[in-house]
Amino acid sequence: MYNLQDISISQKIDQSEGADKSEFKRLLINKVTELQAERAAIIERFETVLNELEIKGGEVKAYREYINGVSSFNINLQDAEGLSARLIVWLTSPEGGIRWVIRLIVFTTIVAASVFISRILARIVNKALLSFGDTSDLFRDFVVMLVQRGGIVMGGLIGLTTLGVSLGPMLALVGGTSFILAFALQSNLSNLASGLMLMVYKPFDTGDEVKIGDIWGYVDSITLASTRIKGWSSEMITMPNDTVWSSIIKNLTAEEIRKGIIAIRVPFNQSISEVEKVLVEMGESHPLVLTGGTFIWEYAEYYVTVNFTFSTKTSDFWTVWAELHRTIQQRFDQEGLSIALPTAIEIEGEPHGKMPQQALDSVNSSDKLVKPQS
Repeated sequence: MYNLQDISISQKIDQSEGADKSEFKRLLINKVTELQAERAAIIERFETVLNELEIKGGEVKAYREYINGVSSFNINLQDAEGLSARLIVWLTSPEGGIRWVIRLIVFTTIVAASVFISRILARIVNKALLSFGDTSDLFRDFVVMLVQRGGIVMGGLIGLTTLGVSLGPMLALVGGTSFILAFALQSNLSNLASGLMLMVYKPFDTGDEVKIGDIWGYVDSITLASTRIKGWSSEMITMPNDTVWSSIIKNLTAEEIRKGIIAIRVPFNQSISEVEKVLVEMGESHPLVLTGGTFIWEYAEYYVTVNFTFSTKTSDFWTVWAELHRTIQQRFDQEGLSIALPTAIEIEGEPHGKMPQQALDSVNSSDKLVKPQS
């Protein structure tokens, strides 16, 4: 059925039929475009009903096939006049261009609002995590990034619904793809899980001096997939997080105060008391040493091990370590103290490097050759 506007347009078409074919064509195209806009509005409302019916278990396949059948139309791209007329009518139609302009404005507004809100939420989360104090910087950055980017993604998805995009097939595709990737990338997922565990439990942070298995160096960076260690020769060592998490981790800079031990081997004929006295005085006189002491560790074949222990601020540890070694050498020279050196018996052999059989038998039957301990 036509409304009054339709009858008016039909009358105009009839009146101009014999007068001007071009005007008649334009009016006819306008009328067809208006009807197509009305059809689009009816189909949109009908699809809303079908979506609710499908959720409740109703059969909607036949109806959707009918919609696809009646909603298709052909456009002659070579007809420039017809295309321009269709475009003008579509742009000015409440169910055409105007509706899409409104939808685009709503979509842009939702996305912009999601960006603004996600940034505010990220700042709130960042301040909340900072208030705990013991949260890893890397974990805090990861959570803040997740909140901010996740908010933008959610806003984008909500905005797509205003454009008439159905999220059901999209989410199903994402779910299926994730299921396939979970099997194809098991090792990578294991690294990601280990990376999250490193962030949550915080056995170390960037800049810490660590020993991870046989690797010793400073933590350069940590990602969800791997950890980079800067070695003592400035080499970069990249370790998968799964390997890091399954290894023994020693964080040497976890506390503000760090302790160290310098092992000194002195000969048996050296006064142990004198050695300990010099070491204690040396520790007390150093401005960066907080505490110092000595204890006898072991008696070996040709030496006694005296351990000098000290504590200092973690940031000053290696400075103190180097200065104490230099001071030990200087003080021992001043006090006439000596460091134990390995001793061995050297036996001259026959010409051409052969050892006499008598000397060889004597060596095999005695333990007078002393080898230095490693």
